[in-house]
Amino acid sequence: MGRSGEQPVRALADEGRAAASAPPAPPSGALADVVAFRAALDTADFTTASVRTALEADNVLESKAHEIAVHERRLAAAAPALAALIRLFAIDVPVAVDDVDRALPGIGADGLERLGLAAEEDGMIRGSVHLVPHDELLIASDRAGIGGPDHVAGVHYPSATLSNLTIRRPVGSALDVATGCGIQAIQAAQHCGRVVGTDVNERALAFAEFNAVLNGVDNVEFRSGNFFEPAGDERFDLVVCNPPYVISPESTLVFRDSGLPGDTVSAELVAALPSYLEDGGFGTIMISWIAGEDTTLRPRAWLDGRGCDAWILHSATDAPLRTAAAWTAAAGTEPEGYTERLDAWLEYYARLGI
Repeated sequence: MGRSGEQPVRALADEGRAAASAPPAPPSGALADVVAFRAALDTADFTTASVRTALEADNVLESKAHEIAVHERRLAAAAPALAALIRLFAIDVPVAVDDVDRALPGIGADGLERLGLAAEEDGMIRGSVHLVPHDELLIASDRAGIGGPDHVAGVHYPSATLSNLTIRRPVGSALDVATGCGIQAIQAAQHCGRVVGTDVNERALAFAEFNAVLNGVDNVEFRSGNFFEPAGDERFDLVVCNPPYVISPESTLVFRDSGLPGDTVSAELVAALPSYLEDGGFGTIMISWIAGEDTTLRPRAWLDGRGCDAWILHSATDAPLRTAAAWTAAAGTEPEGYTERLDAWLEYYARLGI
């Protein structure tokens, strides 16, 4: 598991804002420390099933602020070690130092700080990352609402959808484009001989590397660069891609905004993907496009002459207001600026004739 490649070609936007709200550094540490941390989590039964049971939740990928009071009351019935870990890493509630030490014997609060996973705050320990189980994996990412343009998102609905749609068969090689926290690459590593993950966001690559080590994965190479560029002229048996496909007027968040007009980023990546597939290979990509009377006309046109078969799985068509509201709210927009940004998104869509 390594990392190589050129410097990012897509600059992070709004550097002043990023500096003012810079998130904690991504986690890192010696292999032995990370392995010991994972063993301690396993001993505390920090698993998908246990977390869901403790929170009485169908979905533990994300927790909203207003749910914390409910979660806290449900955790009163959970095992103390598990409850402390859920507070630290899943619902962002500070935990007493002694409780952390008991939950993670041999690691403790000091070990979490060395790994960059937590920090002391007003005499309590607060998680510096969002760390939650997904199936058999543990995936770290930035906490919600923390950070600037290079915020690293966790496993959310689009990434879970991409994972569920990916063809899972034993193959020799896989490419994960826009790897983010690394979830797709790490899952592919379970059934592929080697995996390459690419991202323009250096913080995302750091999280992905940590997550690979945390999950005992050593057959993934992470490369820095824009979309397919780090793959050069290589071909793969499997390609997955969850790019910044949102049709957005901003260049505020690397994981959401491509900086390209309209649905250009989806068009370019769909057209490029077949060139990176071996004969008989499969590629799965999440996209968004400007719909017309013929809903799938645009993505079909992007594939003309590309020499591949394709399934287009159309999940929803949203009105401009719904899309603008959902994505500006998801970005943690400041309440005082929300109305102005919402109007800016709607004006952008109007200019595009959407």
